[in-house]
Amino acid sequence: MLKLVTFYTSLNSVNSFQGINDLQTEADRSAQRCIVNSLLKQFPKVTIIGEETLEKLENEEELIVVIRVAPLDGTAECTQAIYPVRKLRFRKVKNEEDYTKLGHTMWGIVGAGTHGINPKKPPENKRITTTRSHSNLIINSTIASMKPDEVLKVGGAGHKYLKL
Repeated sequence: MLKLVTFYTSLNSVNSFQGINDLQTEADRSAQRCIVNSLLKQFPKVTIIGEETLEKLENEEELIVVIRVAPLDGTAECTQAIYPVRKLRFRKVKNEEDYTKLGHTMWGIVGAGTHGINPKKPPENKRITTTRSHSNLIINSTIASMKPDEVLKVGGAGHKYLKL
């Protein structure tokens, strides 16, 4: 993970079209180009929409197959070097797998199952995962109204999903 943070920060943060708290790095854009080009070689007629670009397709709902690419999860946390701090400061939870390894890929398709991850039953308590970097009064009051047993503030949509 430290290598990944070094890679991220050395490739410079760049302006994002989505706002100040939605950071992008050259690593995000480079990874997206690599993923998209690889997919297009295998599936030349498929429509691919990348998270890091401005492209919006007018006829998106008419398409049979659309691949959405979100190349790197938790960019804000990596550019702020938060992941290695979290990784070093907190001990690993018993029986929780480490999905932060460099190069770890997880994927799933409805009907085909999941790969690269061992599915587990959800916890008994009411756990909410929420944004670490985009919070506001509305989000906080909504979470409070649900009376959760546990609130995890983490970066990256994929990371939030895994923490549920």
